[in-house]
Amino acid sequence: MWLDIGIKMKKKSIVLALVLIIASAGIGISFSVAVGAFRGNGPIGYNYDVCFISISVSDNEGSGEVATEVAQIITNNISQVTIANAYPGYIAYVDFTMANIGGDPVLLDDLTIWPYDTDALDIQLDDSILGTFLLPRQQIDGQLTIEVLSDASMDSDHPFTADIRFSGSPQ
Repeated sequence: MWLDIGIKMKKKSIVLALVLIIASAGIGISFSVAVGAFRGNGPIGYNYDVCFISISVSDNEGSGEVATEVAQIITNNISQVTIANAYPGYIAYVDFTMANIGGDPVLLDDLTIWPYDTDALDIQLDDSILGTFLLPRQQIDGQLTIEVLSDASMDSDHPFTADIRFSGSPQ
């Protein structure tokens, strides 16, 4: 009987101690909020951004330049390439460098190329960059290979856009 009373007292003591610990923690937080020492700046988010930092174009033509190509960065993560006076068999190489200009690491998981005529162009990405984990301020080089197919009309223009997508990218 005395043993039962001792066990019940121990359980009550433990419960009372836990209640006091929780209450004292709540008092501290309440005081911090009341005097303005506890501040929140809204939801916690990540600081990440991947952008093109350079882009250039070369081709398979020798000294007799017929086709022309222009590559430009439109926004941080969108670039545009235009090929003019292209002909079947023409190949252009778009070399680019991307960098993580944010403060958090990101996973580069997609490079979307749109819109373009799939009957006229075959665009291949050097996919070694996909799946790359970029740390802040880290850069990576990539290349697109654009081939004008046999169904393409002679002396035609072929513009397209490349858009970076990465894990956690806001849509």
